[in-house]
Amino acid sequence: MGQSAKSRSSTAGSGDPWPIKARKYPGTTPVPCPGSAASADRWPRAVGLALLTLLYLAPRLWDLDSMVAVDEPFWLGRSANFYRALWQGDFAATFQFAHPGVPTMWAGMVGYWFVAPGYVDAFDTNLDGVYSIRERLRAMDLRELDVLVAARTAKIGLQAVLFALSLVWLRRLFDGAVATVSAAIVALDPFLIAHDRVLHVDGLFAISSFAAVLALASAASDDGDRVLPWVVAGCLAAIAWLTRITGLALIGVTGIVLLADALSHRHRGPGERARLAVTRGLVWLAAALVTSVVLWPVLWVAPERAVSFTVDWIRGAATEGHEVPLFFRGEVRTGDLGPLFYPITVLWRLSVTSSIGLLLAALALAVPSIRRTLPQRMLRTAGVLLLFAVVYAAGMTLGAKKFDRYVLPVYPVLDVIAAIGMIATLRWVVVRRERAARVALRLALGALLLAQAVVTLGHRPYYLAAYNPLLGGTDAAEEVMNLGWGEGVDAAARWVIEDSGVRPGEEADEPPVLRISGAPAPLSYLLPAPYVVKSSPIRTVDDWETTDYFVVSIQQRRIRDWPQSPYGRTIEYLQRYEPAHIVWIEGVRYVEVWALQDIPPPPWLTGAATS
Repeated sequence: MGQSAKSRSSTAGSGDPWPIKARKYPGTTPVPCPGSAASADRWPRAVGLALLTLLYLAPRLWDLDSMVAVDEPFWLGRSANFYRALWQGDFAATFQFAHPGVPTMWAGMVGYWFVAPGYVDAFDTNLDGVYSIRERLRAMDLRELDVLVAARTAKIGLQAVLFALSLVWLRRLFDGAVATVSAAIVALDPFLIAHDRVLHVDGLFAISSFAAVLALASAASDDGDRVLPWVVAGCLAAIAWLTRITGLALIGVTGIVLLADALSHRHRGPGERARLAVTRGLVWLAAALVTSVVLWPVLWVAPERAVSFTVDWIRGAATEGHEVPLFFRGEVRTGDLGPLFYPITVLWRLSVTSSIGLLLAALALAVPSIRRTLPQRMLRTAGVLLLFAVVYAAGMTLGAKKFDRYVLPVYPVLDVIAAIGMIATLRWVVVRRERAARVALRLALGALLLAQAVVTLGHRPYYLAAYNPLLGGTDAAEEVMNLGWGEGVDAAARWVIEDSGVRPGEEADEPPVLRISGAPAPLSYLLPAPYVVKSSPIRTVDDWETTDYFVVSIQQRRIRDWPQSPYGRTIEYLQRYEPAHIVWIEGVRYVEVWALQDIPPPPWLTGAATS
């Protein structure tokens, strides 16, 4: 964690926070890092940061009004409650859920400012059922999709700030090549893009945790007595755990880093080392606590309510598993999905570039001549990042409730390790051909990142449907992973509009009626009046005859045999008939639409004898 005097003089002494220097390898002349010929002034670095931030923003803002994820209405409703409660001074009501999702709700509130500023004056009470926010917005003659897009945009803006901060620390802790490649891989990671685009907690939690760990590593690398780096690291840690409470793992990681840092400062006496570690830890914790209190108003008036509810929720999540079944490794399962869940899902969710880079990183560690191309400072920083990833993933594995997105903070770390592996291996290869070193490095890295961009953008706008091509992609993942969170329902909605001939907003004597298996939002947000969207199961002949279209998502289709599935019997019956429309994504049937007017009611509704 600490630096030797020699290493400090090579970086801090220059006054340049982003040093880019030629590196020497044993038995060779210096091989310049990519970009080492660039001007040392700040403008090129600022331009580089801006370009990488634009690379981060582009896929996240493109087609932002396409699909609606199943859980987004929860956070759109919670943001509305947070906005009203804060505006009207009802600070206790700013507690909405145990996640607790506070930065997400702040971002959602900004969306309301721009699109629905009158919401706080239109309602005196919070919603009890936040998923029904659609009714309130439609009563105000607002399209819920417009409000959702505005909230998403604000959240992406906050994430972009955290990404830019992360890039600053990457450049301080690593060299220019590793920092640039790491940032590009993170920016183009389809699993990160998918969650960054939706109004939810996981994408924001991943980038805030990443920034917090990098800030921690940067603070620990400073051998002086500066307080500000530890204040910044503590503030970012608070943003992380205010987004998802599992970010409290950063407390344990910080303690381990402080202990290791204290043991490494051999030039200090034991008492001084202990004092320094305790001081840094207290500063970090104080900054984190102050930030938590400032950003979450419920802590001003009713902290015990927020703490007790959150503790109870954590206990339930740790012991009971998810409330609905999930598809994993070829079968529908309930409860804890086991210790192999996260290792398997991480392999399936890695991008091509990350997969190749991680293999090269393993090679670099195994081959001493490659490992020697990595400075000790870089290895120490990578150790801090890996420490967080291991501690966090292990903690999530112990919990019974599991989703692949719950370990999203691990992916930026793996992307950095992948970048280190690629840079180290490429330098080792080209060092024997010095004349072509710079060109070869740039071409190889450019080809890898271009391939990543092409593959990632090929999944637009359904980035969540992207799975590791090295394992067979989405088509193969269908047999292993739980698919479907709203992908393709927007395409089904567009087909219904064309098939029915009724345009949203038109007057219709007989508005088209649709039913969807599962949550209604992915369909209802895209089909405003005069369309009527229901999520209740079909229980009577009248239900059947008054329904024009029945929409089935892949997740509900695969759990139709689950005894508690309210849609199972209907889906099983419809499988006998050809759907009127199928939405294919990456070779997989994600959404099916049946026109019920063309299909007779099932015998169990009419009372007819079955053959």
